[in-house]
Amino acid sequence: METSVTLLSGEIRHVLMWGELIEYYGEECILLEIIDITEKKIQEEKIRLQNEKVKAILHSLPDKLFIHDEEGTFLEAYTTNPDGYIEPKENFIGKKLSDVFPPEIAALNLTYLKECLQRREPVSHEFSTDYKGTFSTFEVRIVPFMDNLAIRFVRDITKSKENEKKILELNSSLERRIAERTNELQSNQDKLMLSQKIAQMGVWEFNTQNDQVNWSEETYKIFVRSPEKGPYTFKELLDSIYPEDREQFEKRGYSMIHGETLNSFVLRHYTDKGNLKWIKYYIKGVATEGEVTQFMETLLDITAEREVQRRLGEAVHEAEETNKAKSIFLANMSHEIRTPLNSIIGFSELLYHTIKDDKKTFTDRFHSE
Repeated sequence: METSVTLLSGEIRHVLMWGELIEYYGEECILLEIIDITEKKIQEEKIRLQNEKVKAILHSLPDKLFIHDEEGTFLEAYTTNPDGYIEPKENFIGKKLSDVFPPEIAALNLTYLKECLQRREPVSHEFSTDYKGTFSTFEVRIVPFMDNLAIRFVRDITKSKENEKKILELNSSLERRIAERTNELQSNQDKLMLSQKIAQMGVWEFNTQNDQVNWSEETYKIFVRSPEKGPYTFKELLDSIYPEDREQFEKRGYSMIHGETLNSFVLRHYTDKGNLKWIKYYIKGVATEGEVTQFMETLLDITAEREVQRRLGEAVHEAEETNKAKSIFLANMSHEIRTPLNSIIGFSELLYHTIKDDKKTFTDRFHSE
């Protein structure tokens, strides 16, 4: 019998005891044999706990688990859902893969099973078949077990495959839409660049956080600057502004930094060639968390327009001066002509009234006119 005994030290030991009745020196005695099996019990408990863990793991796996020999015979099967088997467990235990699956599916699974046993390392593969009236796909992972056995973990990945297909379709659609949008943006960019060239409009971008400055091709043309030199530094920009316009530039910049997000003004600049140009700016500030961190500017060279305005002003002034001179001339001429004419008219009246009637023939003609 097995029992436990408590030693004098208080330690509990497991023992196996058996005895028999014997005669010793004419008296009946019990011969008792005791074997300490404490270590054995400890090992048995460890094995029991290990088996419980394995059983719990097996029952918590979402996969179906099968143990096969090298011929593909179903030796054991485990699953959390017995209805998940392709057929009842009792119908396939002891049978081979070829007895359960169509020939090509059975051959595929047996090939990978033998590969696993031969290489003594895990292998994996997928296969698709009719599963209870539904075309399903399964993922199989095979690991060697003991000497000539293998464990097959089988998982239904039909839903995953369908989701992957949908994701691929969505990705394909998204990639197509991105490509279309990219082409559209490129087309718009090309149109914008063409419009800037036609309008001779430059673009100037300035980031206040990293001091990065970008110029468009037309901006370089406006300032007659080689792209190899890059955009102006802030000092170069200030130096290029006509001295009388620098105060205006500083005021505009201050107003933009402190909240005004849209501004328009005209500055005179000296180009790299030393020519003076009139440049019209349209500036928009881009704010981040209430602080302007980027400026987007468009520039127009209005030098020719200002030259036309100047010439027009000169022409108007010249016309006004000419008109004024004409008015003075006419006023003077009117005075010079009217004075002797009045004398002539007066004398003709006097003559008309003083001569005799038979002498008025000439005076009548003069007076009537």
